[in-house]
Amino acid sequence: MIKNFKFKIKNSIIVLLIFVLAITLRLYGLNWDSGQHLHPDERFLTMVTNDIKLPTSIFEYFDNKISPLNPYNYPSYQFFVYGTFPVFITKYLSVLFNLDNYENIVLVGRSLSVIFDSLNIFLLYFLAQKLFSKKSKLVFLPSILYATTVLPIQLSHFYAVDTFLSTFILATFIFMVYDKFYFAAITFGLALACKISALYFAPIIGLFLLLNFIKNKKYFALIRLSVICALLSFVVFHLFQPYIFDGVFKINSQFIDNIKQLQSMST
Repeated sequence: MIKNFKFKIKNSIIVLLIFVLAITLRLYGLNWDSGQHLHPDERFLTMVTNDIKLPTSIFEYFDNKISPLNPYNYPSYQFFVYGTFPVFITKYLSVLFNLDNYENIVLVGRSLSVIFDSLNIFLLYFLAQKLFSKKSKLVFLPSILYATTVLPIQLSHFYAVDTFLSTFILATFIFMVYDKFYFAAITFGLALACKISALYFAPIIGLFLLLNFIKNKKYFALIRLSVICALLSFVVFHLFQPYIFDGVFKINSQFIDNIKQLQSMST
């Protein structure tokens, strides 16, 4: 038992050191543009976060027409297709730490981007424990590679939705690998609230559930779990991206128009 405890402590220290390496590489040069706001998507999100206000009540939060958090209630942001979870958490922390201004909001957003992306180090370690023997040194390989890969480091230097999305999608699949399906439903709902394109992962998640339960011949359990998980994801999504809806289930027509406009610009 003592030997096993020492082994766990050693592995925990190694993973923690990889995390420190990852977060150091991502924090270095965080103010890379010296406050010039050179990234267009980041600049737009910074403007939105700066202009929106925290609601005074939960009722105001869920009222699309009067909520000060709803970008659509501001004339400058009638085109908005981003997820609102990263915007909301950045706004809240900016207000909490008295950094709620155009110059500092972008740094708060970038810092959160760093934190969320660095959390993938732990998530990849948990995934590797399922893929390799726990005593194999290979369990550290995915975390080391991710910590030092250029693209994640680059994306962590932007206040954008990509790092938030990747963390919640990765967490979703890891929870599923560990048969923690309710937690997977929650993180998938959060992923949707970061970027609606996370919906493309839904068939993969559904296939994973199907194969897992067909293998164990638990057909009724599959139906029951699928319904509960779908509802749980929907509730979480609705909670952190409320303004995509017009009511409980109806999609906001303005959001649909924005998506169509985005598609026309992409073709």
